[in-house]
Amino acid sequence: MKQFIWASILVIFSAQSFADAKSVGTVILSFGQNVAVSSGGDQRQLKRQSDIYAEDLLITSSKGRLQVRFTDGSRLSLKPDTEFKIAEYQFEDAKPDDGKAIYKLLKGGMRTISGQIGKVDKEDYQLDAVVATIGIRGTDFSVNKVGDKITGSVSNGRINVAAKQGGNRDVAKGKSFSLAGPKGSVSVFSTPTAEQSGSESDETSEEEGAEEESTEEKSTEGDQGTETEATESEAAADETSEGTQSDTTDTTGSSNENSTESSLSLDTTTTTTGDGTAAVGDLPASSPTTQGSQSSQGVIFAAPDPTGNGSPAPTGSFVALAFSQNEPDKGFVASSGRVEVDGQSAITVDGSMGTGDLLTGLVYIDQNSSSSDACSPCIMSGPSSVASVLDNSNKSLGGTDVTWGRWASGYTIVENGVETETAGSFHFMYADSLTPNSVITAKSGDYVYRLESTAGGYTSPEIETGATGTLNDFVGGGGTGGHLYSGTYFRVDFDTQQLVEIGIEANVAGGSYTLREDPSANLSLSNVLNGNDVKISGTCTGGSCSGGTTDLSGKMSIDFVGAAAEGAVTSYGASGTNASTGTTATITGTILLEGTPSP
Repeated sequence: MKQFIWASILVIFSAQSFADAKSVGTVILSFGQNVAVSSGGDQRQLKRQSDIYAEDLLITSSKGRLQVRFTDGSRLSLKPDTEFKIAEYQFEDAKPDDGKAIYKLLKGGMRTISGQIGKVDKEDYQLDAVVATIGIRGTDFSVNKVGDKITGSVSNGRINVAAKQGGNRDVAKGKSFSLAGPKGSVSVFSTPTAEQSGSESDETSEEEGAEEESTEEKSTEGDQGTETEATESEAAADETSEGTQSDTTDTTGSSNENSTESSLSLDTTTTTTGDGTAAVGDLPASSPTTQGSQSSQGVIFAAPDPTGNGSPAPTGSFVALAFSQNEPDKGFVASSGRVEVDGQSAITVDGSMGTGDLLTGLVYIDQNSSSSDACSPCIMSGPSSVASVLDNSNKSLGGTDVTWGRWASGYTIVENGVETETAGSFHFMYADSLTPNSVITAKSGDYVYRLESTAGGYTSPEIETGATGTLNDFVGGGGTGGHLYSGTYFRVDFDTQQLVEIGIEANVAGGSYTLREDPSANLSLSNVLNGNDVKISGTCTGGSCSGGTTDLSGKMSIDFVGAAAEGAVTSYGASGTNASTGTTATITGTILLEGTPSP
């Protein structure tokens, strides 16, 4: 009995404290089990019309969604599994210019349309996302936070995203951003408009806001205090059935309530990946791209421009790339591939050095894979000065300009909102056009695409320690293992439309590296022309591979360039673990090969 009396006294005291406090907002919609935790630790369930107070911590459940209207007219929508803290809030209608709001997004996702606070002085409004702070001036934006990674987009107005220990970037209407860690750089890129993506319009005008106020007053007047537990149960049930749908329908089940609140539905311009991080947008489905094809999407994304002198590369241009990364559970792993400007993936180039168009940034959307770790997007930003690019050179083959180099430092790679821990340089080889597929399928004869002192070019092959070396030139004989030739090259039979043999031979820091086509590789040109890589394998001995032979496996991209396929741009990456020492090894690089009839 005594315990019950004390519990009753605590409930009365808690209720009285909330009665004495001044409400800073009201819940508009609440689906699922959502709660507010006061600064004193008191917890209360949130329903429609529940009051919100300064210093409240708002928590949504795994299927919960919450929408709040604050007294300054701003609105907030929270995703499931979100924790949002009202760190500081003050606003009086009589003194709107003196208002101040500081919020903290601890985890999860949110979208907000700002109100009076921040209109006069943008410093009066601040969103703390732990690894970065976001400031605004009259805007509509969304933010998603997973661990130390934040992503988001701006539907109206402008925000400033400032890393806690790094740089800051302004993000304007129609742009998205990504940041990995407090020391990371803020990447900014374009998002599709509602018309381009086919999604419901995301912008909310002042007139819509006024209409919403009127509709809400009509819909809620006279029914306050009459909402039943059954209504909330129905809403929760609707939410459960809606869990697999897009966030653009997060007000399902509320048609009898404030229907115009759907204008604040979450992320009509962003989708989420399997780990909850934001992707570029509601991207339309796309078939695999082919060499020389033109995108029919009409949505052009902007890649990073770290030098400030960059320009967008034209549709049909592409880059072959390679780098090594350090994965906690695998050690050093080689990555390589190619990215084509196709209406979704984009490339920025800088020609200020006078040595061709240097790659300075790219955003890549993987359209061919349903894997949970597919790029959606992967954002790669080079150093702030092209003067620091190593191995910079260029060459023209058959009317196609090819430029290559290595970002040695000052670059970032962010994959699906997570910054990649790289090892050594980022190798690239950029070309402004591809050989049309029709030319390649009509070509005949046995050709060898080779690297020689007077033919082709390359970025210095690099291993996991950052050491670089040289590639062996093509030799018209002396091949082993069934190969006619040795050195660095590939041979293709255009009559059968098949690759016949591949050779990459490198010497780095006392180690000898040999790579060939893997026995299980798909060597058909149709595979290559669809943008697919060719599987390679080989060995390294000596140098960092001392202690026995290290078996390597990886892949090689091949893209033909020139009006008559005079050359081929390639990237390669291979890695493996020494069976004796247990150490991992990688080798990466890019190569330009020139084609001639086989000797």
